Amino acid sequence: MAEVRPFGGLRYNGSKVSELASVLCPPYDVMSAIDQEDYYQRSPYNVVRVEHALFESGKPFNKYAFSASTLKQWRKDGVLKLEEQPVFYLHEQGFSYGGREWRRRGIIARVRLEGKESGVVRPHEGTLAAAKNDRLLLLRACQANTSPIFALYEDDGGRLSSLLDAHVERPPSASASIGSAESHKLWTVTEPDALARIQSRFRQLSLYIADGHHRYETALAFRDEARRSRASFTGEEAFNFVMMTLVSMSDPGLLILPVHRLARGLSRETLAKLEGRLGGLFEIEEYAVGAAGSPTLNSILETMRSRGQSGICLGVYGLKPKTFMVLGRRTSVPVELMPVHASPAYRGLEVAVLKHLVMEGVLDIDESQLTYTPDAAEALGRVASGEYQLAFFLNPLGVDKLRAVADAGERLPGKSTYFYPKLPTGLVINPLE
Repeated sequence: MAEVRPFGGLRYNGSKVSELASVLCPPYDVMSAIDQEDYYQRSPYNVVRVEHALFESGKPFNKYAFSASTLKQWRKDGVLKLEEQPVFYLHEQGFSYGGREWRRRGIIARVRLEGKESGVVRPHEGTLAAAKNDRLLLLRACQANTSPIFALYEDDGGRLSSLLDAHVERPPSASASIGSAESHKLWTVTEPDALARIQSRFRQLSLYIADGHHRYETALAFRDEARRSRASFTGEEAFNFVMMTLVSMSDPGLLILPVHRLARGLSRETLAKLEGRLGGLFEIEEYAVGAAGSPTLNSILETMRSRGQSGICLGVYGLKPKTFMVLGRRTSVPVELMPVHASPAYRGLEVAVLKHLVMEGVLDIDESQLTYTPDAAEALGRVASGEYQLAFFLNPLGVDKLRAVADAGERLPGKSTYFYPKLPTGLVINPLE
């Protein structure tokens, strides 16, 4: 099944960069313009200059050429050093969420690129042409994977986790603490027996893309371009592979947040139609928000999660002043209300019900009218302030449901999952020469 290989990555040289935390950044797609500027200021070697370079106002500027020349210069100056031998990297990411501490562990590896038809690497979300074009231009210029794709695997019996346990008892090869909110530890797995056992285990597994669908499809396009430009190829060239961080579906640190929807630009007639239609589709419970003695947002969301165990449950805020509506549906959604040929797994998703029954079926809403956030308090606050008219709330999507949809060869609606926190960019870079 999956062909997973050790590799020699580029890593920051400790003699040139004393604080690893100062040179890491998030993936390009979760950085605002303010974030970009902030990471630029942290260090002249922050990897944002490669991952998501800033345009310089008033100057001729090709950000992809700038990224490529920056990467080349850092290698020349010894800021980045190439690993002396092929290794698997073991990455542990520590973080705080919901009043508790989490640890998520992943294996950073090169993975052979496979088309969707093979079933080896299974996507769960659709992609956008503009984002893929941006990443393809960067990949052509830099000839390197600057950030890993986040993928999941089923570690039946915990055999891979057990194999890796011994490695985290050793001092890490690199570490970084980003304030009190996040930490990173990196080990290199070099023992021939361990490398062989990891590769052998993954040959029995399929991989599920969690984050990085655009980068994966871009890597496939780049591979196909490289093959067409050559008279011959062996399949062993580096462009046939892509860097991934592989995380077990049963990892205790795997946290998937729901992505809530905010809507505006809706007419009074549309809002009235929605209120009337919801009563025919769902059982509705109303909760006052903000009044003395009223339930907290967290308690309402917990009610939603509880109801969602036995049926579809959504939330909406904004239809009535200071009122949160919990929408429950105990029976399955009629087939005719969902896309033709949708699988039972897809029809049972709350995010699919919201998209097809509410967003399309009632609101006929345009993407430009929507924004998204995994922060429920932010969603409620932006409606309360009048910036948006409605907030739609979802329960977290379990990894079992994600896998069922991917196994059926389907794609979830966009922004269905938020894997928290994002993997860092710059911990390891995969050169494709």
